[in-house]
Amino acid sequence: MINILKPVDHSAKDIINEFLMPQTYKTCEYSFTTLFMWQHYYNTCYYKKENFLCLLGYQNGEYFSMLPLIKDDNYSYPIQCAKNFFKEKNQKIKFRGIPEDYLEKFTKHIDFPYEVTTSSSDNDYIYEADTFKFYQGKKLHKKRNNLNKFLKEYEGRFEYRKITKEDYSQIYEFLEKWKQNKTMDDSLKNEEFGTKKLLLHYHDLDFSLAGVYIDGVLEGFTIGNLLNNDYLIIQVEKANPEIRGLYQYLSQQFILNEYPDVKYINRQEDLGIPGLIKSKLSYRPCCYGIKYMITEVD
Repeated sequence: MINILKPVDHSAKDIINEFLMPQTYKTCEYSFTTLFMWQHYYNTCYYKKENFLCLLGYQNGEYFSMLPLIKDDNYSYPIQCAKNFFKEKNQKIKFRGIPEDYLEKFTKHIDFPYEVTTSSSDNDYIYEADTFKFYQGKKLHKKRNNLNKFLKEYEGRFEYRKITKEDYSQIYEFLEKWKQNKTMDDSLKNEEFGTKKLLLHYHDLDFSLAGVYIDGVLEGFTIGNLLNNDYLIIQVEKANPEIRGLYQYLSQQFILNEYPDVKYINRQEDLGIPGLIKSKLSYRPCCYGIKYMITEVD
């Protein structure tokens, strides 16, 4: 198995989507766009058999497996393959990112002692799409006020539109400006690298890209793609933080124009970062995409 692992590059899209598409995953890891964007960070690779596909990663000196992607309801053989892989690597078996709604059906096939753990910082924030379409209710009145402030202050000066390859230089310029007031830790550096990978392979992948221009200058953009018919995942969202209401307008228009029929929006995890936690909670998630880690124990 070790010798036939293949990297999750753009050419693997159709192979992996063959196993992803029939399912209704709700967490961000089970999107090819996510896998490809972060492949350099997790060293993600895959192993394909006729009825299943295993996704494996390598981080901090150890391997891990994601939930095997199967075409039937039997995880027994994929688990055995994973056991053989970890045995060859002389490492305890570890599965990461197991979605809550798959945990029971997966663990009933495990035939080795294990523990199940979870971390709130790994869970995805999920919102009703109408939250960002309308910002209704008292709990979102500040977001609604921000939006109205933007619409009034910049009336006649802004434009929302799709971004094409000819606009990429403006994205790169915007990212350079956006970084000026940020501490670029490893997470942000890897996100920037992944964003540029997505742009490089835009026509090979399945995502939407759009932005807001003010006085002809790009001031914010969003990248998003469908997880399934009901769920949209926001991969990247960046806007000029000095422009009040811009984030609210960008988020609203992206949903209304690119994915008007989705029911839920996955805006990914908070990584335990206080600012992200505060921001994500302020939009009132309707639920969370809870993920579990399964680790072999003695």
